[in-house]
Amino acid sequence: MHLQSDKMHHGQVFMGERKEDRVKKFEIVLNTPPNHRFQPGNEISGAVELEISQPLEICFLEFTVCGYAAACAIHAQQGLSSSKRETYMRKRILILGSPDGLTSTVIIPGRYSSKFTFVLPTNLPSTSVYEDKKGSLSFQVRYFVQARLCDDVVSATLRGLSKRRTIIKVLMSQHRDFIVERPFDIAAIPMAMWPVSRSEDVVLGCGPFDTEKSSLTATLNQSVYCAGDKIFIKLETDVRDAKHFKSLRFELRQRVQLRKTAEVLHFITESVTVKEPTWKIERLESKRPLAFFRVALQTLRNILPSILEGCNLLKVNYSVKISARLVNQAAMMFFEVPLSIAPSKHTILNIDNKEMKVPIFKRPMRFPRFTDSHHATFSHDSSSDSNNHSNRSSQNSDANNSRQQVTVCVHV
Repeated sequence: MHLQSDKMHHGQVFMGERKEDRVKKFEIVLNTPPNHRFQPGNEISGAVELEISQPLEICFLEFTVCGYAAACAIHAQQGLSSSKRETYMRKRILILGSPDGLTSTVIIPGRYSSKFTFVLPTNLPSTSVYEDKKGSLSFQVRYFVQARLCDDVVSATLRGLSKRRTIIKVLMSQHRDFIVERPFDIAAIPMAMWPVSRSEDVVLGCGPFDTEKSSLTATLNQSVYCAGDKIFIKLETDVRDAKHFKSLRFELRQRVQLRKTAEVLHFITESVTVKEPTWKIERLESKRPLAFFRVALQTLRNILPSILEGCNLLKVNYSVKISARLVNQAAMMFFEVPLSIAPSKHTILNIDNKEMKVPIFKRPMRFPRFTDSHHATFSHDSSSDSNNHSNRSSQNSDANNSRQQVTVCVHV
């Protein structure tokens, strides 16, 4: 880039003029399509485009790549809220100037391009956006690149009175979100496809000498489900006991606990109530006949999974709670069957619409290795250049037709 020091008094703004008006173009351009999914360990690249119509005095131009997770929980009983944040990567590069310098930088009119390339860490969680229907819990994992054109709020004349800049003014800021999608394979979880069951007994009578019991067994067809799947539940009881159940209620319960907090949030994501259930009788070989009742709970694709690889910000547990009311109204049966919710096998993220993003079904692949070295090169393309000043100033006789490029390679 062609620069001038503040001692030459170029780039000064007159009364009533805004410095932002001298910037014709300021944006971030990525070398990938808008909906491209990056995997941990992939390389992301692009450029910061800048076009100036008149000499512009600035403090510095910076580029930042950032990735973080944030969760906010509202406790209804206490009326309090708690927030947690977890940072996965943050890399800042100064393209021009210095926040602590005592001299400003003057950019002469022209078009400029600062290229960037960096490698994502290999243990990043997937991009996610989730919010509870009642607004009691919000959670997001977000990644973005940002460029800021900043100026000093102190004039160049008074700047010498201070040895350090403490307050800056952001003239212009641009950012671009990008999506990280971590591959996930449910087959890698031990016993994920195995069924899980739970049995419970209840005394039918309410008198001190009533000892007749009824047994109910609930079985889930597998222990781990993907977001968007149906949870198939099978109830099993003795034929003579089936007539005692007046109604059945099935609830998919969610428990969320933020890191380093004792409070646990409870939610009911899905529920089904069946009155006067109709049981089917099956006769098994060498066993007495049993009565069966089957029902399914549909999970949402944007449900918060309990398996959050790479994220330690919160802990999520799920269970199916079964409530059975008996005919005599004197007894109720409650019990829960634990299960896990994995990320969906469908990619459905849309950041603009704030839908939940979940990784696709894939087996982990071997990512290419990148060295830890980093380098920065500076080049420009112009028709003619004047002599360079000792204070890192340079001028171009045909700046409007020139194009300067700065390449910054960053390895995180």
